[in-house]
Amino acid sequence: MKQKKCPICNEVKSIESFDRYFSKERQKYRPQNYCKSCMRIEANRRAKAYYQKNKQKVLTYAKAYRERNKQVLTEKSKLKKRKYRTILKDCYVRTLIKNRDNYENILSEPKMIELYKANILLQRIKRKINKYGKK
Repeated sequence: MKQKKCPICNEVKSIESFDRYFSKERQKYRPQNYCKSCMRIEANRRAKAYYQKNKQKVLTYAKAYRERNKQVLTEKSKLKKRKYRTILKDCYVRTLIKNRDNYENILSEPKMIELYKANILLQRIKRKINKYGKK
């Protein structure tokens, strides 16, 4: 397995830790100079700098995009909510607690969220059994 040294973090990593690019000169794919984690850090830094420099432009573009694609964004949001509801993601359970039962102090306790999640699972199983009979 080939290895390469990243000049930013100075770690020797396997070639799989580096992204690839197509070299027009050599007409083949080559590994990038920096590892994936260092490239991600650099990309985040550049994105933050661009956002700070062009904040108003970015915000107006985002607003216009939301207005143009309202229906698509609504559909995506519905799909995401449905997915979170089926797998009982923590954010879904938190909003459920906040909206349905209005317990603000429970939100700070992760164990209470887990218990609430277990309770929802039990209610779902109970509903299934009542609807279709025993498994």
